[in-house]
Amino acid sequence: MCDYARQNSGAYPPNLEVLVARGLKTQLLICPESRDLPATGPSTQQAIQSLSDPSHCSYIYVANGLDTSAGAEYVIMYERSGHKGGINILYGDGHVDMMKWSDAMWVLVELQTGHNPPRARVN
Repeated sequence: MCDYARQNSGAYPPNLEVLVARGLKTQLLICPESRDLPATGPSTQQAIQSLSDPSHCSYIYVANGLDTSAGAEYVIMYERSGHKGGINILYGDGHVDMMKWSDAMWVLVELQTGHNPPRARVN
């Protein structure tokens, strides 16, 4: 993503397919703890097409429209299915947090309703 951003005025790519077209290995889009398999095909374009199948990408990318100035509170992507304890979330400053399901559900609803960064949870 960094090379893409440097070449595009700091903007994150619109989707992961753009990064695969530029050489990102599809194995990097698979969580080692999942049963997902990397997208493959006789051509890069066919591998990109298979990314639409959830079993070929363990993550949901939500950085479209963001740029590298997005700070630690902005979500870049998160695990599609997660683990027993929760999901991993990648933030704008590059850190990853494993978030418990109870907290992650709030973040996912916030993202799905267009709030990135997610608003603070009010108890």
